[in-house]
Amino acid sequence: MLAPGARRLRATLPWRQLTRPLAVAVTKAPGVPTYNRNFDSYPNVQVHLGVGGFHRSHQAHYMHELLERPGGSDGWTLCGYGLMPQDAGMADALRGQDHLYTVLSQGPRGSSTTVVGSIMDYVLVSDDPAKAVERLASERVKIVSLTITEKGYCLGVDFRLDLKHALIAAELPVGSPPKSALGLMYAGLAQRKRAGVPPFTIMSCDNMPGNGRIAHEILLQFAQARAGAGDPEAAGIVAMIESGEVAFPSTMVDRITPVTEASHKQLLKDEHGIDDLCPVVAEDFKQWVVEDHFPLGRPAWESVGALMAQGESGVEVYEAMKLRMLNGTHSALSYVSYLSGHRLVSDAMADPAVLGFVS
Repeated sequence: MLAPGARRLRATLPWRQLTRPLAVAVTKAPGVPTYNRNFDSYPNVQVHLGVGGFHRSHQAHYMHELLERPGGSDGWTLCGYGLMPQDAGMADALRGQDHLYTVLSQGPRGSSTTVVGSIMDYVLVSDDPAKAVERLASERVKIVSLTITEKGYCLGVDFRLDLKHALIAAELPVGSPPKSALGLMYAGLAQRKRAGVPPFTIMSCDNMPGNGRIAHEILLQFAQARAGAGDPEAAGIVAMIESGEVAFPSTMVDRITPVTEASHKQLLKDEHGIDDLCPVVAEDFKQWVVEDHFPLGRPAWESVGALMAQGESGVEVYEAMKLRMLNGTHSALSYVSYLSGHRLVSDAMADPAVLGFVS
């Protein structure tokens, strides 16, 4: 956990709200993106399912850095998808700020802010599932990425698709609207197949070893279940997935991104003069390792620090390092720190005894 206000606050600044009128008015002000934010002008779209804090601090931040380069992002932008009705709050907040938001980065040297503008559109699937599927079928959509947590894959205790899961059971009857990420991707692939559009690449960014392999297996099981339920299009989708026509690159992601609290929003106002409806707070370090398998192309993530790996094994090396060195140390740190009375990592690491143990 990051301390919400680890350094002394400066004098209060005039607050700058990231509302739609002000976002347009201050596009030339320091810290606000000045790159082209007209979604319709970008030929290549990465749709992201599950726009939470982690996506906004990580993958969307990488895209923002790409867009800020002198050469831009080579025509790539982001469109966010909210899958659940409870995502309406995120939809309202982003739309009210022209899809701008602040990343508050915190580290040993204090805090800094970045106003991110790479998410240029947002779709709330529950508002109009048919329209959401139609947009996935667009030739502009080359990548569909995911941060839906393990729960979003609707796994059973055997790590296979749980056909009794409420969302999955509601989607299996032919003609049912999509409710889960799996149902949405399936429907998008089916509509693209009908239109003769090549399938998009599916890139899981969830914190699971072999996440690309898991996404492949679970979507395949969903398509097979649809075939068993009598969907005449399902056999074609099964064949498409089994043949490798749909790519499922694995990734390793890392950036500590705790839940944004009221104290973080207040710090943004007091120290940085920004009034943001949906800021995200994160550590000042991030890492992304991506299996380089994108048949329809991809953004040049490596130009802003991502590591492009050859094959899933190239990602597994970094996963092993993270799990054994980082996560293992975090676990060991938590036990002695909690018993010592600490409740924040920042406080624990300031304790010489804990620091020595961790070292």
